[in-house]
Amino acid sequence: MRLFTFSSSAKNHATLGHSLAFLAAIFAVLLAVEFFTRWVVPSASRIEARVAREHRAARSMQMGTPLQAVLIVGNSLLDAGVHFDELQRSLLPGVEARRFVVEDTSYTDWFFGLRRLIREGTRPHRVVVMLTANQLVSEGFRGSYSAYRLLQPDDVPAVARSLRLSNTATFGLLVSNISAYYGLRSELRKQFLKALVPELPLLTARLIEPRKFHMEANQAVTLAARRLSDLKLIAQGARIELVFVIPPTTEGDAVTMTNAVRIAGGIAGVPVVVPIHPTELGAEFYTDGFHLNDRGAKVFTSRLIRVLQTNIAP
Repeated sequence: MRLFTFSSSAKNHATLGHSLAFLAAIFAVLLAVEFFTRWVVPSASRIEARVAREHRAARSMQMGTPLQAVLIVGNSLLDAGVHFDELQRSLLPGVEARRFVVEDTSYTDWFFGLRRLIREGTRPHRVVVMLTANQLVSEGFRGSYSAYRLLQPDDVPAVARSLRLSNTATFGLLVSNISAYYGLRSELRKQFLKALVPELPLLTARLIEPRKFHMEANQAVTLAARRLSDLKLIAQGARIELVFVIPPTTEGDAVTMTNAVRIAGGIAGVPVVVPIHPTELGAEFYTDGFHLNDRGAKVFTSRLIRVLQTNIAP
């Protein structure tokens, strides 16, 4: 009987030891994956390296030096539509402009992104938010990626309430905020597939019909005014002036929505700048009907410089 008890006890200890070793191995693998994603991916991926670099530059901006510091935030429309080196060179003496681009982002991403930047210490004189009128009033949010890049942990419940997320989705955002791998996993898959099939983005754009967005003008004015007021409140809390810029697109209701946001800007007391009227540029100025090509970017950059000179003059 004692031999049997000893044998069972030894077997249980061996099983426990194997289980602990297995868990330790899993933990080590997770740590290795997290380390790889957090430190290796940004240096290997051109896009992630640029996002990380622009984030560091944005949060380090301070008032006083230079005379005027201007931070411009936005999505791929800012990246494709503005020749930023030319813009920096053309601004008035004593004005320094930096940008922070995160692709596929909309109002919700930048409401919390701007709040995070301010909490991290950024203090430019002005923040220019560049989104389309539809992106200002839409419910778009880039999910796990924005949770990692633009949110802080205590922002997650507010995002969940705003987007009416389930408990599972909310927990996923919280994990994404903490873990680089979990936050960037969809981007890693995208980059891996793009490396295997370079033409995949063009193929996907042709196969997937863009989701159409529509909102009545009166409803758009009300919602846009509230959202512009919320952005202004965040900026004013840090003594930062807010300017909202609408880039040109060929969206079907761009004229109506742009006019709605202009009216909303007057209600909220936020300057709404439209350098190019939505109907001014033809299809030859766009790559995909949404993003400007190099020819369109030259025109838009020139106009943007002109209106920024008026809005950010020292």
